Amino acid sequence: MRLLNSTSFELVEFVGDSIPPYAILSHTWASEEVTFSDLQQREYEHLQGFAKLKSCCAQAVQDGLEWAWIDTCCIDKSSSAELSEAINSMYLWYKNADVCYVYLYDVPPPDPFVDEHLFQNARWFTRGWCLQELIAPREVEFYAQDWTELGTKWSLKQAIFDITSIPIAVLLQKKHLGHFPVAQRMSWASKRNTTREEDIAYCLLGIFDINMPLLYGEGRRAFIRLQEEIMRRRVDYSIFLWQSTALHSTTGLLCDSPHYFPGNGVAIRSGGFCKYSDIVASKIFIENGPEYVRPPEVTPRGLEMTVHNKPLEDGSRLAWIYSTHNDGLVCIFLSWSQSDHKYYRTRVGYIEIAGNEGELESFQTECMRMAIFTDLSIPRIPRQTLDFKLWLKSTAEEQLSILDIYPDCNLQHRQDGSYGTELDLAACPEFFVVVFCVEQGSLTHRFVTVFSLFHVTWSCKIRKFVPGEPLEDIAKEMRKARPRGDDSDRVILRLPSSTYVTVASKRRARSSRHYLFVSLIPESFATDPQYERGGLCDINLLKI
Repeated sequence: MRLLNSTSFELVEFVGDSIPPYAILSHTWASEEVTFSDLQQREYEHLQGFAKLKSCCAQAVQDGLEWAWIDTCCIDKSSSAELSEAINSMYLWYKNADVCYVYLYDVPPPDPFVDEHLFQNARWFTRGWCLQELIAPREVEFYAQDWTELGTKWSLKQAIFDITSIPIAVLLQKKHLGHFPVAQRMSWASKRNTTREEDIAYCLLGIFDINMPLLYGEGRRAFIRLQEEIMRRRVDYSIFLWQSTALHSTTGLLCDSPHYFPGNGVAIRSGGFCKYSDIVASKIFIENGPEYVRPPEVTPRGLEMTVHNKPLEDGSRLAWIYSTHNDGLVCIFLSWSQSDHKYYRTRVGYIEIAGNEGELESFQTECMRMAIFTDLSIPRIPRQTLDFKLWLKSTAEEQLSILDIYPDCNLQHRQDGSYGTELDLAACPEFFVVVFCVEQGSLTHRFVTVFSLFHVTWSCKIRKFVPGEPLEDIAKEMRKARPRGDDSDRVILRLPSSTYVTVASKRRARSSRHYLFVSLIPESFATDPQYERGGLCDINLLKI
């Protein structure tokens, strides 16, 4: 370990028991930081970062500490071997420090609580590396931009809990990190970011007591490797309890970022949230130990594990993850892929709480092979609601209207002329079946459009209208027909009157929300070459 002398600013190497007492700095990087090479060449006093280094060392001297450790200058980052060793050792270095100084450059003195949001909104609370720097040391002191003390981890514990959701027992080291579910620990990093993509995994090594080689350039794969290492060392199925707005997508059992473990817990299908802090290992699992099931094993063919599961009507399965929430079975949804003979996680926008452990009689036990990860861009969770919004555009001769919709979603006619409703992500239906009516004098034509949720986009498909056919049956038929290769974000239909209906799913400017436009257009306009170049000419026209 290389330490910085607090008065001479010289770097000295220490090994094992020879390491003296030292202070350690936690901060966010800025421009012109003092680096290892700057100290070696003794060219640093002109750099902006020198003021921070000098103040840190001055505080260490005031506290009677001859040595300090600062990440900007105590690691030779030109050596990949040294960088790897430092990152794998960093949690221990912060833990063993006599005191950790947290420098908040964007919080003014003397009292942040005169304007409390300045402390809450400090950039330091958003950085991935700062998570372990908050948890690992026993003594943590916070300093404002002029190095005025703001308080300690102890004195500010409630404010820090409110900002980070990290339990006070963890902050004050009254409970070992191993007492907390993997998913809960992941959620502490859900609102944090790192400059390099791989570092969102590497900054969590100490939180999970993991050592692994660094492979810069592997991108999101680093987080997958971290989870695989966690599963090798700990049987904790909460690692599968992540959530995405890709509500009904099919993907592997692991995600590629801690951002998918929301701080308020994972949504429950029936409503509400399952807080990670409320998840407990099943009594059955505790009493029988890991021998009760085959723990997850990472193999070249996928993730192999024993699963209690229950077949569902749509062909998917409900899989229990050996945990309970308020005595209910915590379950995720799985679907079978015939192409590679693996199970994939589906309906990743929520979980299911399936009764109590007495319900296990209806479950079957088998060893399953799961897909570990699919390289699919999974939307994060920037919001908790989703719009279902329809704009109808008629012609002078024909009027377009909505006759019926399934499931009922309280569709309202809004002031902007649209028909819409706001849906809770946890309870969002997989399909909407809408019956439209086109009136032309005494003639009427009806058609059915099925809107399906794909990630956060509504895809669409037009069907013939069969009088008397329940819309619920159409929804069931669509669910059994997955995957839906004939869905699209643009469809067109020709009516017997030679008028065309177009349905388009579009994203509004500067918005991540997608809306649906259903329009009637004359035949002369639909067959115009200029219109065909708009992208609808290659879609099959359906006659009804």
